[in-house]
Amino acid sequence: MRHDKYHYSNTEEVVWHLKKYARVQEEWQADFYDPYGRHMLTFESSDEEVQDAMGDEDKLFTLVAEWLDFALMISPEE
Repeated sequence: MRHDKYHYSNTEEVVWHLKKYARVQEEWQADFYDPYGRHMLTFESSDEEVQDAMGDEDKLFTLVAEWLDFALMISPEE
């Protein structure tokens, strides 16, 4: 299983990494961190919601945007 860590600055950046992973045949996991190094998101190829969104760019952008909004909402403020 691939496991990589990415800092993100926007939704488009996360979507770009996920689309790159979609071309990988093996199972993968990608962890995203905010610019301060706080863990925000984990995407796994085995997740049904992720698999469903991978074939439809609009769904993928919506999924990532919702998860980023949720992660930012519950993240500790510094």
